[in-house]
Amino acid sequence: ATELDEGARSTLEAAAELAKREPERNLCVLGHAGPQEGGAASGAQLAARRAGAVAEALARLGVDRDRVRAEAHRAAFARGGTVPAERSVTVVVLPLP
Repeated sequence: ATELDEGARSTLEAAAELAKREPERNLCVLGHAGPQEGGAASGAQLAARRAGAVAEALARLGVDRDRVRAEAHRAAFARGGTVPAERSVTVVVLPLP
């Protein structure tokens, strides 16, 4: 699915508030999908749609769209050993350049 539930909306509102408080920082939205979600190619497309939906939701919450990069990743992608859920989106507030 690419629809946002209530829990996701409140989390995005917090991310949008942070982004508005720190306008010099950009965000990266990583959409995740697992291999059981239609295979590698359609899973990547689903991950990209998830990331795009979250990026658009952030824009509706007042974050300039040009500050948000949306990407698709395999759910096995992880930094620091934490693997995100296959059917999820991760919002990363990027460090200052």
